[in-house]
Amino acid sequence: MSAPVPLATGDARELLRATVAQFGSRAALVSALGPQTLCILELLRQEGLSLPTYFLDTGCHFAETLAFRHEVERHFGVEVQVVRPAIDPGTLHATDPERCCAIRKVQPLQQLLGGFEAWVSGIRAEQTADRAEAAAVEWDLRFGLWKVNPLLGWSRATVDEFLSRHGVPTNPLLASGYRSIGCAPCTRPSTDERGGRWAGLAKTECGLHRRSSA
Repeated sequence: MSAPVPLATGDARELLRATVAQFGSRAALVSALGPQTLCILELLRQEGLSLPTYFLDTGCHFAETLAFRHEVERHFGVEVQVVRPAIDPGTLHATDPERCCAIRKVQPLQQLLGGFEAWVSGIRAEQTADRAEAAAVEWDLRFGLWKVNPLLGWSRATVDEFLSRHGVPTNPLLASGYRSIGCAPCTRPSTDERGGRWAGLAKTECGLHRRSSA
């Protein structure tokens, strides 16, 4: 495995420059196009850089989210490639949300990342206890490659201010009371950023960013 990207500081721009310099197209930016990913795309645009960008289409996204992908492509002038699950688990979310997330998110990402040496995510330390333990650059045991988290130290207020200052479009659902947007059956409006995900359950992670190989 390659050595990790140089980590002189936690500066997002420096991390992205180092990631592109070391891995180039062997690093992927993967998400469901939430606010953090939009910040990363804007930072890459400002730095004159690019990364292969992928959208995890679980088959259960809101119509607004699906339409927003095209707006992101137009705004940034990039191709956002779509990754889909191999099978449709139907209403499994109602009885076994962990298994549903594994089929719809974890397995497709695992298959995708098999062709890369690093992936870039938009997680922030303040989002969950699990993410608070992450490092800006770390070896991802679950997927077997380097993971770069350039916005790890950013607050949600920093994210929102950055997007507003640079005129970056956002998912219209954010203006309707949603703080974090995932699959439609499992996401509700909420004042708590992660509280609207898997509402009523203790679950706060889909499995993509869980810090274990289990």
